[in-house]
Amino acid sequence: MRWNLPAAFVASLLLVASAAAAQIPSTDVFVVTADGDSIGEVRRVTDREGYDNQPQFLPDGERLVYSSLRSGGTDIRIHDLRSGEDDVLRETAESEYSPTPIPGREAISLVRDFGNQDQQLWSFPLGAGEPELLLPDVNPVGYHAWVDEERLLLFVLGEPMTLQLAAVGPGRGSVLADSPGRALARIPGSREMSFVDKSTEPWRVMALDPDGGTIRALFETIGGREDYAWAPDGTLWMADDSRLYRRGPKNDSVWSEVADLDGEGIRGITRLTFSPDGKRLAIVGQRPPADLTAAYRDEAAKILGAALTDVEGWEKLEHLATEIGHRLSGSVGLERAIDWAVERMEAEGLAVSKQSVMVPHWVRGAESAAIVAPVERDMPMLGLGNSVGTPPGGITAPVVVVRDFDELEALGRERVEGKIVVYAVDWRGYGYTVRYRSRGASRAAALGAVAALVRSATGLSLQTPHTGALRYDDEQPKIPAAAITVEDADWMRRMAERGLDVTLRLEMEAQMLPDVESFNVIAEIPGAERPEEVVVMGGHYDSWDVGEGVHDDGAACLAAWQALRLIQQLELQPRRTLRVVLWTNEENGLRGARAYRDALSEDELADHVAALEMDGGVERPVGFGFDVHGLDENAAEPDPTYEAALARLEQIGRLLEPIEASEIRRGGGGADIGQLMRGGVPGLGLRTVLEHYFDWHHTAADTLDKADLQDFRRAIALLGVTSYVLADMPERLVPRGWAPEQEQP
Repeated sequence: MRWNLPAAFVASLLLVASAAAAQIPSTDVFVVTADGDSIGEVRRVTDREGYDNQPQFLPDGERLVYSSLRSGGTDIRIHDLRSGEDDVLRETAESEYSPTPIPGREAISLVRDFGNQDQQLWSFPLGAGEPELLLPDVNPVGYHAWVDEERLLLFVLGEPMTLQLAAVGPGRGSVLADSPGRALARIPGSREMSFVDKSTEPWRVMALDPDGGTIRALFETIGGREDYAWAPDGTLWMADDSRLYRRGPKNDSVWSEVADLDGEGIRGITRLTFSPDGKRLAIVGQRPPADLTAAYRDEAAKILGAALTDVEGWEKLEHLATEIGHRLSGSVGLERAIDWAVERMEAEGLAVSKQSVMVPHWVRGAESAAIVAPVERDMPMLGLGNSVGTPPGGITAPVVVVRDFDELEALGRERVEGKIVVYAVDWRGYGYTVRYRSRGASRAAALGAVAALVRSATGLSLQTPHTGALRYDDEQPKIPAAAITVEDADWMRRMAERGLDVTLRLEMEAQMLPDVESFNVIAEIPGAERPEEVVVMGGHYDSWDVGEGVHDDGAACLAAWQALRLIQQLELQPRRTLRVVLWTNEENGLRGARAYRDALSEDELADHVAALEMDGGVERPVGFGFDVHGLDENAAEPDPTYEAALARLEQIGRLLEPIEASEIRRGGGGADIGQLMRGGVPGLGLRTVLEHYFDWHHTAADTLDKADLQDFRRAIALLGVTSYVLADMPERLVPRGWAPEQEQP
């Protein structure tokens, strides 16, 4: 079915902003002449595919040093602006970064990277002589600036990053602040130093008195930018993409645009530094990129138009939720859903297959919980997935209430044995709270507890228990475990704080039956030119045995399926194979994801260009999070291949501005595609506003009425545009077989 879009709507889609990003990870160094509030001639210092960055002028203003990644390592090079000569300072086995002239000496300081986060500050002579270690006790150093001939201001890597002041020689630095930016500099006409405070939004340029240690705010940076340079006249310069800005030293001044270097082919400006006389400004810019926004705006407009007016996908979601319902691994409901999907996909003309997977078959059975003292009342609960049942007749026992594992361990066996442990933990987000659901039973069993009850992993509750999987420690006895409501967990905690005893009765018929056969459902459009290369997307088709499994994760499966369907209907056959997988058994085993990965040869795995997952509900989508396995998030310098891929994704994101889903963030993935990501496949996790997902997550309330048609359509559009461009763009998102250089600072 084709959609005839209104002309005005199509026109709006075709006006998606275009910007450039490098096909090959690459930055170049440029020098521009500066005259007060204007710039003149632009001169290219480097012109090659590769990483040339971190320029600094030497005191004569006629030479500059910069970091250059060549032949697998990063060395410091010297460029003579008079003669054009360019040569390496000294070739070493290690990589060096952040070259900086040392005041009063014919030498530069630099960060020397020995690997494994061993990054120390050394001096290298510009003439004869040997390198010297400057700060033997400060490690790992990321960036630095000289305060005077004996002291340095440092950006030190760690959790968190810290701003430190250190003197040359032995001894640790003094921590002055957390979360600084990488740009450190002396403020002209002052002994004060400057840095960017990134600990709060908006970021601010700060002034530091290195003698007294006082810090004061100067002004806000340009949004999201941390690189800057002081001109000798006291003005501060920053860049935003291709535009240069400056402002005066007074707080009442404003950022004013100096120049737009887009016409010079300079975009994505980061580092800036002035020559000592202020007549030259060195900057770093990205090399001209392949413009995916412009290349795919027509196809994106077609996919967006079809998705935003689609009715077929919602009809299929209604069928799944209403006529099939929840779909726990091993259940009749899941197998009915699989058979229906395969039959429907075949009727739609998609290439479909089923991949056999042996999955666990956990059955909940009848279950109940009740307070028997000091009052009598029933208590809402849901047994945790994979839990054992209680003995016939249940368990009646007093409770012991703890806030965390530390409190549990402090009680000891004497006060836990024979009791039901209640984890009344604080809600600090899903990642924190879920650990008690997954490991709480075995931790309690190790101290002799007879059962464990866990506060539901949610920030909002209307007496609604949230189930989820637990993991037993094979070294400990298996005891029954269940989730209780936020309200009951809080009540029992208050009772314990008052010294009042509570006794509960817990009955659960839960049992684990022998594994049964299930299936991953795989549908695809074969690639036109590179069918062996694959872009895969999807979600998990199974759900818990309560509710309808709409937000978690049926809507995602149907959105990916419908995105593929619309691309097929629009006759947009990409270069590579575009595949959808409805993974089985994510909730209590991940067997489907593992089976998919295990079925791939190493060559087939390497041919997976990207993996996209949606598993955070079907609220309004805002974009993707992007990650690759092994990336060092604390590296002093970003990985150039990752940065180039991120830039390409940002170009794809601009195609999604009409639906306000253009954000591309660092970090992403998902449980199912995680199996592929560990094998080197780049992963993208669809992100939503995430306002109410954990209100319904793993509950009987995860039903179709909580989903919105327009948000569902936006998800189809986001998956459709992103997956199609990734499957069709001329180059892979990252080179085949590439892995991050984890030792790069």
